[in-house]
Amino acid sequence: MARHTLPTIRPARDGDGEAVLEAFGRVYGPLGGGQRTLQEWRWRYRDQPLGRRSMIAVAEDGRVLAHYGALAQRALVDGRWTVFLQAVDSFCDPRARGGLARGGLFARVGRAFERAFVGLPITAAPAANTASAANVAPAANLASVANPAPGPAVPDTDGTCPGGTGGADSQQSECGARGLERAPFIWGLPVLPAWRSGRGQLGYGQLRQLLLLVGEVEQLEACEGSAGDSATTVRELGPDELPPNACDILARRLLMTRRVGVLRDRAWLAWRYRQRPAVEYHLALAERGGELLGLAVARIIDTRAESQPWLLPAPFPGQLEAANPAGKCLVLCEWCVPAGEDARPVGRALLAWARERAQAAGARSIHIHLGERSAEFQALQAAGFKVRATGRTVAARSFLPRRDLVWFADHLEVSLGDTDLI
Repeated sequence: MARHTLPTIRPARDGDGEAVLEAFGRVYGPLGGGQRTLQEWRWRYRDQPLGRRSMIAVAEDGRVLAHYGALAQRALVDGRWTVFLQAVDSFCDPRARGGLARGGLFARVGRAFERAFVGLPITAAPAANTASAANVAPAANLASVANPAPGPAVPDTDGTCPGGTGGADSQQSECGARGLERAPFIWGLPVLPAWRSGRGQLGYGQLRQLLLLVGEVEQLEACEGSAGDSATTVRELGPDELPPNACDILARRLLMTRRVGVLRDRAWLAWRYRQRPAVEYHLALAERGGELLGLAVARIIDTRAESQPWLLPAPFPGQLEAANPAGKCLVLCEWCVPAGEDARPVGRALLAWARERAQAAGARSIHIHLGERSAEFQALQAAGFKVRATGRTVAARSFLPRRDLVWFADHLEVSLGDTDLI
């Protein structure tokens, strides 16, 4: 009888990209997002500003059988700096032993990932020049919030583990956390099989349903008061122009008004919207008297050429197709606009820019996701946007004391740019 060797579960390293992509395409296929390039994969993981978080299961013959990855963002929770993770690109080859079933390979890789990268900090005192949940930044002090002393931006050099043995996932997974901050909150938009496994095996729960605000460009033109005031101007950056330093001040100022949020500063914006290969984004700055007051990021998507079913309305019962056919749309990835009546002209100016950008590209509609409890969620509906369901579930798990998913659902807002959808 042939001896069965358990897969080796370990952190991914630079040389694994091609094998992971081969497995990714084998599982999802070209129509399911399995057409990613090696350059895209390296950007997602190797080049992440806060370090690579990626766990794989490798068969004895070198084939990758499963993957569990995440994108990291600096976050602030009630005045304390930490890191949040968004789980992405998770899969398991259905032919692998156990698959997505209870105690199967996918659950084992997920648990190894959590042991390495998720949970409260292992030590209460962080290393010098490292930010974690133990670093306190008083919410009333902008200077403190403006200097989070971010953690190391360089991941493991090779991901290997001294003394590790094939199949010993508990021993090998610990090596993935070397030099990286543990994240006390992880969330994602899982496909249905991964959602079932994550809920049953990894303790994930439902945070909310992902909703969109959708505005038809022609109808938005007719809305009164949609233009900004004459003192607020919008400047679109060139394709190769990096976000200015003022984005750091704006990002921290926006966090000052919230109990929890992620930091969309200059470094993160540059990585997300300037360094990503083969995808074009449009960055617009709203300024008044030389001061940066808000920003927006947009991407034009043609749903006839790119599979993005979550952007399309679901057909009514009995219909074969939705009422609105596929076509070009403008997706607002980021909407960094302050709250309050005094800042309302900033939102109107950026909305006018988005409408003009959509018209220039031949897009028929504008799509955006905002927290349902935010003032902008109501303001954009007044400007002509309508709420639309996407059918996608936002799943999450919190390790923070006294901050369960109900608390996060009440206070945390994410953008489409925080996800890997666009």
